[in-house]
Amino acid sequence: MENEKINKDQIIKIITDFNNRAVEMYNSKFIDELKSFGVKINFKDGQIASEFHGPEIDSIKSICNDIRLYVQKSKDPIKIEKLIVIYKSELISEKIKTEFNSIMSEYYKFKKYPTNYVRNNKAYNNQELFELFLYGNISHMSPGHKEEYDRIKAFGPEYVFAKMKFIEIVDGYLRVIGNFAYCNNLVLENFGLQKILGGRK
Repeated sequence: MENEKINKDQIIKIITDFNNRAVEMYNSKFIDELKSFGVKINFKDGQIASEFHGPEIDSIKSICNDIRLYVQKSKDPIKIEKLIVIYKSELISEKIKTEFNSIMSEYYKFKKYPTNYVRNNKAYNNQELFELFLYGNISHMSPGHKEEYDRIKAFGPEYVFAKMKFIEIVDGYLRVIGNFAYCNNLVLENFGLQKILGGRK
């Protein structure tokens, strides 16, 4: 489709599927459980003990498997990069194209943004730490990611810090997806159709 012109019906189908899936994510248990997100740190017998508060593992797995459909290297119809062909179409106004390009630029910056988590002289960015947890513990585990995840998990306080950063990244991806859904709504409104998802998250 990338090398072909896209018609109005195809545009509506793609952004409707994209936004409908986003609605499901924003109504998930993860969003409610995120409200209690935090870490409690105690010092006992000269040692640090940390306790994680926030989304349960089942909620994390569910939301991450949804996010994966938007961000991983695949041919999934709701992958973020699938929107590019839409916003190159002559059916989209220049103003909306500019908005989309700005959101896409911020998305790429977000993926490469440093997390401040460093292990063995490796500084992880958002995308790398997300994929470490995703493919090391949550979905389609790969040997390399699994081994590194297990090494991190063996160190309690360090693991809690890494998990905190991971949850923050998950929240960041949700905001990114919300921004794209917002832009998709501009297209729907321009076509005289009803919005599917509210404004920016």
